[in-house]
Amino acid sequence: MCTVPLIAAGMVATAGLTAIQTFQQNRYAKRQYQYQTQAADIQRQRNKVMAEAAARSAEANNAAIAAQQKMFENNAKSAEREGEYAKEVAGMKADEHRKQVQQLAGKQEAEMAASGAIVNSGTFLDVSLDTYEMGKIDEMALLHEGDMEAWRMENQARNYRTQSAIAGTGWQSPEYAYWAADTPVLNPMAPATSSPLIPLVSGLANAGMGYYSMMK
Repeated sequence: MCTVPLIAAGMVATAGLTAIQTFQQNRYAKRQYQYQTQAADIQRQRNKVMAEAAARSAEANNAAIAAQQKMFENNAKSAEREGEYAKEVAGMKADEHRKQVQQLAGKQEAEMAASGAIVNSGTFLDVSLDTYEMGKIDEMALLHEGDMEAWRMENQARNYRTQSAIAGTGWQSPEYAYWAADTPVLNPMAPATSSPLIPLVSGLANAGMGYYSMMK
């Protein structure tokens, strides 16, 4: 008759030992989890410091690029103004040369008329036409020179803007660095059991059910 209580007591003791071992294992796992969590927090803080430093570096880099692009744009606008000025100067020179040619042709005609020659025919007409023709050629050359200088300045302005666009490819995103700092560090070592008391209660309950079955 004493066998059944002894068996039941042994089962209870075995269940209690198992529960204690499980409790100790969970306590160790909990400590490991705490260590891992602390390590993750330290790593997160370290990542945040590094990310903020990277963000400041990106902002400084972007400021330098913006200054460089502004310089290129100013140079481009200056080149465009120089081109426009070159055309204006060429136009003024052409106008001045045209007036000089007209004055020269008028002086020639007056001298020829004073000599009694007929200025609207023959050699005298050819001289007048040659004067106007050579004057027109020189006038067109002056305008062409201004156009060529303006074209060179326009090309230079385009080159400056191309350099500005190339410099812009080095732009960096500070927001990406900040985003990296906020990325959570996951801990894969979290314990599977939320409370170490659950195995103890479960073991005792199983022992009790076993004892009840034997007494039936």
